[in-house]
Amino acid sequence: MKIAFYFPYPDIGGVPILFLRLANILSASNKIFIIDQNDGYMKRNMPEGCVFIPYDKPEDIPSDCILVMQSCPFWRIPFIERFDPKIKVFFWNLHPNNLNTNLFNTKYSLQLLKLFIDFFSFYRKRKIRALVNLLINGKSIRFMDLENLVKTEFYISQSIDLRDFLPITNGINTQEVKSYSAPIVSEVIKCIVISRMDEYKIQMLYYIIKQISTLVEFSFYFTIVGKGSGVSKLIDLLDKSSNIMWEYHENIHHEEIHAKLATNHISFAMGTSALDSSSLAIPTVMLDYSEKEIDEYRKFRFIYENVGLTLAQHADNDNIDLKNRTIKELILYICSNGSEVSKRCLDYYSENHSPKKMEFLPYLLEKSEVTIADVKFQNLHKADIITDIAVKVFSRYKIDSSGFIKF
Repeated sequence: MKIAFYFPYPDIGGVPILFLRLANILSASNKIFIIDQNDGYMKRNMPEGCVFIPYDKPEDIPSDCILVMQSCPFWRIPFIERFDPKIKVFFWNLHPNNLNTNLFNTKYSLQLLKLFIDFFSFYRKRKIRALVNLLINGKSIRFMDLENLVKTEFYISQSIDLRDFLPITNGINTQEVKSYSAPIVSEVIKCIVISRMDEYKIQMLYYIIKQISTLVEFSFYFTIVGKGSGVSKLIDLLDKSSNIMWEYHENIHHEEIHAKLATNHISFAMGTSALDSSSLAIPTVMLDYSEKEIDEYRKFRFIYENVGLTLAQHADNDNIDLKNRTIKELILYICSNGSEVSKRCLDYYSENHSPKKMEFLPYLLEKSEVTIADVKFQNLHKADIITDIAVKVFSRYKIDSSGFIKF
């Protein structure tokens, strides 16, 4: 089978790391293509035996290929007109906001304009709903967890009967994981965060650093990995913290991630990063996402306490099944029960996210029926009129740094 992983993006992130690991796993019995920017993260770290195709040359993608990509409105894919119509597509919903029917998020500065434009998002919602239904009927979409499914249902105002999730993996077998040594209150507690440092991901990290700064009876060492617009503020918070030492890295090779994780007591993570640490039996604390500043939060939980395989959920989620736990209570619990937490994190990973789960992926891809031609036939590759206006008015450049068209 010919499989093309599509994600043009310059920096480290959960999706490019996931796709690279899947390319490595599936390349033994499939022809794998990597579609990225010329200097993109996947291109720079491409596994041996894979074929690179620049994202701005989609005509080079074989017509008998299955295109695997993170869910998004088709009009965000640049050069879509040049894709071979016979190419099959498979959408994987890897973030709850992948199919957001609103044009702007809640932090957008011109709130009145945002409300006005989102009022006319009916046309955008109608198109995205039609796309979701096309993909569902053609067996060409899966959701990684419950949060992704529920959020998409909310956006398109329609229930989706597709709760057979396709969980993500980090490709790690756990037979040789080293034993974990829990921290004690009197020693330096080593923490790590590997994530993009912008948008919805950074707010919870700001809150954690602020809270930990008040725990003067503890000493911490934070390793921060990832680029983004929130880095400067994060470093400012770390510099002001008398009980936190820290180091920062913009990028690391995906094959170096586990060595970087292995020496830490706690990982604060979401998505792929949560799997990286839990697969090493490191207590993994979930980073929930938020578009706005967080003033108070009492739902800190470990990866094995998630519901519906969810690897990140909105900070405002009022799920009654979530733990009522502050950051201090979390730290104390790890100090006194670290070995138990370590084992449960590892067991959760092994049962739900091991590489064995990906043996099912080629079967799903073979069943996928939707082609580029099907999308174009329903005119779903073109934005609605309101979205099209927003792109022209607010996008200084049509294609942003990620390689996708804005909005």
